[in-house]
Amino acid sequence: MSRSGSRTAIFASAAAVLLSMCVAQSASAADSVAPPPADVPAMTAAETVVLSATPDNARGFSAQNVINCPIRANYPHRSQHIPGFVAGESTTSCPVPVPSVATQAELYRWLPNFGWALAGIGQYKYGPGTYVTSAANDICQGGSAYYYTLGHHSVVFPKGYTPQSASGTTKSPVIRVNC
Repeated sequence: MSRSGSRTAIFASAAAVLLSMCVAQSASAADSVAPPPADVPAMTAAETVVLSATPDNARGFSAQNVINCPIRANYPHRSQHIPGFVAGESTTSCPVPVPSVATQAELYRWLPNFGWALAGIGQYKYGPGTYVTSAANDICQGGSAYYYTLGHHSVVFPKGYTPQSASGTTKSPVIRVNC
């Protein structure tokens, strides 16, 4: 073997050793994701809030006339629609058509030695009807990470209902997502 061929072989061997060390270090770092601090409230179920309106006219009022619109921030999860991404969704739904239902999702990721960071913002979805959903996404970066979804919601109720509109914010539990 020539002198330059010998150097190339030594360089290739050294590069292979360094690469295997980096891969092993990266794998162990991904398994040891630092959890969020203890002061972050541990939520055990996705929070559902209800935005409600009652008819202005007291005559003929019944519980059936109340419009209850559940709003929710869903659990962060590996996206089924976009491979290689984490998704967090928010939904606003009403049992009857209303002039406007709206929502926008935000996805937050825990970064060790930094804290919570906004990782994705979903499209602001709105319009007349009964249901709307927004999805925020983040790229899966290997290993696992902690996420939560924050949902911003609003409803404009039909004329003759009080309040005329309502809004609220929901938050999912903190979830560890494996990529």
